[in-house]
Order: sequence, then C-alpha cells, then structure tokens
Amino acid sequence: MFRKFVFLYSIALLILTFSRSAYIGAFLFYFSSYVYYKKLPIKIAILLFFGVAILYFTYYFSYNSFSTNDVSLSSKFEIFKSLALINTYELLVVLFGVGFEVGGYLYSFRDGAYAHALLTLLLGEVGVIGFIIYGLILGVLITKNSREINGIILTMLICGLSLVYPWDSIYIYSVSILLVKSRLKVQENV
Repeated sequence: MFRKFVFLYSIALLILTFSRSAYIGAFLFYFSSYVYYKKLPIKIAILLFFGVAILYFTYYFSYNSFSTNDVSLSSKFEIFKSLALINTYELLVVLFGVGFEVGGYLYSFRDGAYAHALLTLLLGEVGVIGFIIYGLILGVLITKNSREINGIILTMLICGLSLVYPWDSIYIYSVSILLVKSRLKVQENV
C-alpha cells in the first residue's frame, strides 16, 4: 500500500513539473525497467518504444509546430547553437571551463541567461576535459553496474537535454544507494 502511494505521489509530482524531458525520461526509465524485469523480447520492446514515440510526436506536432511560440523548445535549439561560441574563447577556457558561478552562463542562448542543458553547463563549468571525465564516470557506472543504475543515468541524460544540473545531489544519492545495494547483493551471493 505504501509503495503504491509513493509511486502515485511521484507520478503527480512528475506531472506537475510540466517538463517534456521529465516525461520522456520517466517513460524511458519505466519502459526499460519493464522490459528488463518482464524479460520482454527485444523486438517487441523496440516496436513498443517506437510506437509510443510516434504517437507522442504525432500528438505533439498536431497541436504545435516549430513556428509556435514555445519558448522552452526554441531556447533549447538556441542553447545548442550557442556552442559555436567555443571558437571565440581562449584554449584554457575551452579545456577547463570557468567554474561553477560563471560557467552556467558561458554557452547560453542570450547574454545573462542560464544555459539550460547538461552539455552546455558541463562545458561552461568544467570545460572539455571535465566533460570527458564526467562522461567516463558515467560510462564506467553503466558498464560495471546493474540496470537499475543505468535507468537512472539514462533518465538523467534525457532530462539533461532540458535542464539537469550536473552536480545535483539527487542523482548522486540515487546512484550511490543503488551502488551500495548492488554491492550488498554481490556479497550475499558469495
């Protein structure tokens, strides 16, 4: 009973975010979990995934178009266009970023605005080298650990297309708890 309450409460909070990337990330997390735990054949899983994706995009673009005043979506395109600014910065800034206070504004869609995307935040704050290290850490976590952790990382990366602060404690705590849980399972089996 308590699990159902927590699940429904989480879904309600998710809906109240009004974030398309959060919806997509949650769908992918629950879908991948369902496929993993129900041992669904991969062909059926791919068919279901693309079927739902086509339905979503058909619904979304039937009510919206790229010419709409959807500031959230258009700002994401502008943010990624701002990566062209990388040619205007010194090599040390590109390699190491400018730190946590200013880095979030370095690659933005307009002056003084915050870069609402994981990639641009990482590049601005810790540079290309920090971005590579961050990616390597995620890569090691994905290859060396359970699918539960991969679900959280996948969700974080999808939501990161919109806005995920790279150093957000909820992701660090979630992955840490799952790491400890998976290590305890391994020790119990030995």
